[in-house]
Amino acid sequence: MPCPSPRLLIATITSASLLLSGCGSDDDDNSSSGQQQPAFSQAEVLLRVMETTDIHANLMNHNYYNGNTDDSVGLVKTATLIRQARAEVDNSVLVDNGDLLQGSPLGDYFAKIETLKNNQVHPIYKAMNLLDYDVANI
Repeated sequence: MPCPSPRLLIATITSASLLLSGCGSDDDDNSSSGQQQPAFSQAEVLLRVMETTDIHANLMNHNYYNGNTDDSVGLVKTATLIRQARAEVDNSVLVDNGDLLQGSPLGDYFAKIETLKNNQVHPIYKAMNLLDYDVANI
């Protein structure tokens, strides 16, 4: 079984910590009683979580139905934003929330005409690998 990537491990631990931190909170406000709140002694970790969804096999900023450039779609446009956002921080996680492979002529082409053979990687997954996605679902 392969080991998870360090970024995935950091993301998992950070997410679990954030979820559990709310479980031990005390709703009592001690500030009125003169008691000081304890200072945190742990180092602060900043994590940027980036998410894409509903890519629908739109890799390029192109409308396949009318043959024109369409800057409202395309993972190619988002890739630039992802790279810029990652350059701004030390820790980031990139996730996709699904609807990756169907919904455009490119998706239909690989599903019905140029079906993938053994060991071939779908072009959407190739693009996601190049962008170093940490987590995705179909």
